[in-house]
Amino acid sequence: MNMKNVLKLSLAILAAATLAACGGGDSSEPADKYVGNWKSSCYQDTASSGNIYYYINKANYAKVSAGEIMITATYDAHSDAACANQVGSGNLVTRKMNIGAETTFLGAKADVIALITVPTGEAFPGFATTDGTKLNIVTYTAGGSANGWGKASPYTKQ
Repeated sequence: MNMKNVLKLSLAILAAATLAACGGGDSSEPADKYVGNWKSSCYQDTASSGNIYYYINKANYAKVSAGEIMITATYDAHSDAACANQVGSGNLVTRKMNIGAETTFLGAKADVIALITVPTGEAFPGFATTDGTKLNIVTYTAGGSANGWGKASPYTKQ
């Protein structure tokens, strides 16, 4: 094999190795940008008992398909607004997030979503956006509308 062919073969092997190492480039599937573990900001909410608590949610977003995420989450309840004094914890309802068309919401590029409660199938429309480190999400009841990001937003990637 002459030197010219050796060089061509070496470059071809290098190019193939580079593509294999990086997975062939950035994925364009809508679900990919949401995959990972996310932690909410500390937010106030009223428990079913009527007591006010402050919560931090921790959620795992796992890709099911190009446009679907399965969300499993837990919460930590706190007695103070700084979320420093934990008084309880538990599991949140598992949900699927179906990702639809891209739109603009509150001046930001966002995805139209539907959060579907597993196993009841109850669906909540909404919007989600992420820059890879911060996640903002909001849902509302059917027939309603959203006028701000959800009270637990932003979530931070862990």
